[in-house]
Amino acid sequence: MKPAWSVPAIILLLAALACSTQASAPVTPAQSLNPPTIAARTPTPLASLPTVGAVEPPGPGGTPAGVSILWRVPVPGNGSPGLLNVDPLGDVSLATGQGGAYIFDPDGNVLVDFNPGEGSLIVDIKMDLYGNLLLADPPHHQVIVASPGGEFLGSFGRQGTADGEFSQDSPLALEVSPITNNYYALNKNPGGSRLQVFDGNDGRFMRSFPLGEGAFQDMAFSADNLLYILDRANPGILKVDPETGQVLERLGAEALAGSSPRGLALDAAGNLYLSLDSSPSQAAIYVLDAQGGLEMTLGGLTSTAGADRLEGTFFEPGGIAVTSDGRLLFLADGAQGSVYLTAYQVKD
Repeated sequence: MKPAWSVPAIILLLAALACSTQASAPVTPAQSLNPPTIAARTPTPLASLPTVGAVEPPGPGGTPAGVSILWRVPVPGNGSPGLLNVDPLGDVSLATGQGGAYIFDPDGNVLVDFNPGEGSLIVDIKMDLYGNLLLADPPHHQVIVASPGGEFLGSFGRQGTADGEFSQDSPLALEVSPITNNYYALNKNPGGSRLQVFDGNDGRFMRSFPLGEGAFQDMAFSADNLLYILDRANPGILKVDPETGQVLERLGAEALAGSSPRGLALDAAGNLYLSLDSSPSQAAIYVLDAQGGLEMTLGGLTSTAGADRLEGTFFEPGGIAVTSDGRLLFLADGAQGSVYLTAYQVKD
């Protein structure tokens, strides 16, 4: 079973959010999650779609031996592919914009369907160390907090440019420190982006760091608690000290030259996995080593948006996630109403 919130943790979060006098982290009881649909579902067989395996376009890397597609399933609803997360048990969480969010088991079955309510647009979903779920909802400029079963626990953030507030189309992406359980949120501000940090126990604002100009798109923590932030405008990855906000290194500029990265994931060895909606080699996935050098490419980009696109080809890839051991890799892609989730086995 997934770890559940302890009673003290629930009380702390709800009490702090309800009673806090800090305007930076208000609770918004009116914005509640509709009851989630919890149902097991056998993945829909796609007999009409030819299976071509891991399509590898011409370019660097080559198709690694032993890499294969385990499954590919359609995502229900009328959403679009957002960011992905995989938990320690191998369950995969996918944000789908106006479609809410879904949690799949390691075999591609839907476990939970989150419908957060009218006007919400869920762009990212993450799990904290207690097992609760964080959903980024830019139209309401907030982060929704839910129990593992989908119960609404609270939310924090509001529209604005002050500490603890989110402006423009923010929060853009979320992450959770594997050491402190603090929450990290990307915020797009006029004149530059910033990274905001919130206490994982009660959602209170702690600190923020300026990131400057760039189209910062996704984030991932390493096993040693360093934060990696993907820059889409100047393709590369910032390696950041999460306590001070200091940029320690910029990785992958050479490997990502001429590409348009969309999602970022890390395994425990520090390898970097990126989804791409354009690249010089027409590959959909780049795998970089811990120093940012290109190790391999996977998948092919396609202009076919409908359900007749080949398995192993991807239309406008969205989020990407990888298990900590680097064995399983997940990628979401597609147009609104025609979203698929694909699972690769990268290692035996």
